[in-house]
Amino acid sequence: MEIQINTSQIISAVLIIGIIIFAGLYFTKDTQKCPEIDEEICSEHIPEINKETCSEYISKVNRSTCSEYIPEEKAELKVGAVTYAINLYNESEMFFSYWVYNFGEEEAKNIELKCKLIDENNTLLTSETKDFGNLASQSTRYGELYTSNVVEEGEKHMSFCYIKDCDNCEILYKKIPGLVKSYEGEQQIKTSS
Repeated sequence: MEIQINTSQIISAVLIIGIIIFAGLYFTKDTQKCPEIDEEICSEHIPEINKETCSEYISKVNRSTCSEYIPEEKAELKVGAVTYAINLYNESEMFFSYWVYNFGEEEAKNIELKCKLIDENNTLLTSETKDFGNLASQSTRYGELYTSNVVEEGEKHMSFCYIKDCDNCEILYKKIPGLVKSYEGEQQIKTSS
């Protein structure tokens, strides 16, 4: 059986090989890399070079010489799925329910959470703050914040919670200026008539 190859098959094969080569070169091009640490650098500071004596120095040098390449690890937090309701078992209190998410590689510590309830006129009906505690890296936890400031449920009320403060964390909503204004902005405070 004789195999016939025409010119269009050859051109197609050459184009496919060219695309593969171009893609390989494009996706493996050199980016700025952290400088390599060699034994000469260690020998200036540690006379006897071996893995045990040099490894501590290398980690210090890598961290200090590569700090611009290695971002500081932080917890990355957000709050989601906020609802509010009057407590069925104790009608003299209401609560906000929420989830706190940590997308980061580090534990978030001393999280302070704030929940607000506003009406359609941006009037603040109630506001409460809670010490949430710590949250492990890459995790989520459900929480409830109770308040004795009961507001009757209304169709046009909006509840929201946000991370007010924490240690070793980046609060994700603060990257969006419009959300900062919405969350932290001043609402009119409702006075009793």
